[in-house]
Amino acid sequence: MKYHEMIEEQMKKRRKRKSIITTIIVMLLPALFLLLYQPFNFYLKDPHVIEKAQAVAQENYKESTIKSNEKWLESVWEQTDKDEYGDLIETQEMADNNLTYDWSQVKLIDSIPTGATVNKFLYRGQLFIPDINMNLPIVEGVSNENLYTGASTMKPNMKLGQDNYAVAGHLMPDPNTLFSPLKRAEKGMHIYATDKEKVYIYEIEKIEYVDPSQIGWIDDVENETLITLVTCGTLDGASRLIVQGSFVKSQSIGSFEKDLTENYIY
Repeated sequence: MKYHEMIEEQMKKRRKRKSIITTIIVMLLPALFLLLYQPFNFYLKDPHVIEKAQAVAQENYKESTIKSNEKWLESVWEQTDKDEYGDLIETQEMADNNLTYDWSQVKLIDSIPTGATVNKFLYRGQLFIPDINMNLPIVEGVSNENLYTGASTMKPNMKLGQDNYAVAGHLMPDPNTLFSPLKRAEKGMHIYATDKEKVYIYEIEKIEYVDPSQIGWIDDVENETLITLVTCGTLDGASRLIVQGSFVKSQSIGSFEKDLTENYIY
């Protein structure tokens, strides 16, 4: 084989290799695009895309369910404000039997179950955060029944204005029911809690999403007076949202701000 023929043969082989490589690259590009599209869309193009999707889901949540939840919570206030409790649990023995602080037994819900009841013997007061339009009764213990009604105490023998007052509540698809408004909480907002004699005011200083195993958030902290609100970080319960406030002051119901008293305290 002559020299120029050898050169030509080598050039043909190179062109063939380039053609094969080019074909492979062209075939891989669509697959590579599909592989990288999701992380690009979620984390680079719009890091808030997941939050937006959740917001759309909340907007599409059944209006009838939202109204049902709100109507039931309104009935809670009507019942706890009267001597007549209708279908409420009416014996101290039944209250004691239902008292528990075992968060692991709590079941996820997306609406308040039909027939849910309030135990008047476990009613402890009221919790409200005006900035996010959150207003709920405080009930002793974290039984499933108590969590249908509002803020449930996570430790026995707690007192407002002392140590770390820890309460839990359900995250719901409806952004305005139970503890769902905590998703809108911001540092600097005030948390108000009352035992119907005094109003205890706390300022939000920490908002954290944590693993469910991190239960140390509800422990007392030496030389600190706190309130800790705990709910699920996501609807599947895979994380916890912690909103923690530091004690500012307390004052009597009679001297509390008139507007807040009229709009939030029942």
